[in-house]
Amino acid sequence: MTEQAPPAIFTSFCQFFHQDIAVVYSSIDEAIGDFFGRHTDQQISALKDYLRHRLGSEDVRSLEAEWNNSGAEVDFPEGQIVAFYKSVVEYGQS
Repeated sequence: MTEQAPPAIFTSFCQFFHQDIAVVYSSIDEAIGDFFGRHTDQQISALKDYLRHRLGSEDVRSLEAEWNNSGAEVDFPEGQIVAFYKSVVEYGQS
């Protein structure tokens, strides 16, 4: 399987989760919503498509390593990156 390079929006998303995110936002959902509101539908679609691809083809450790090496300053408990990525993919769906 050919590895898909992350789109620029993924890096931007990861870097959005800086060390002060809990001070700025009252919840992860609020932070995700603000990030989505700052980007085009096409960019958000590209982010969600990439996360779907990663969720379907990678093990948890690989997902955690990618997140940790992306510039994000927020750590998740072991294994919780999957739930976080799923919440991003599902955000805004009713």
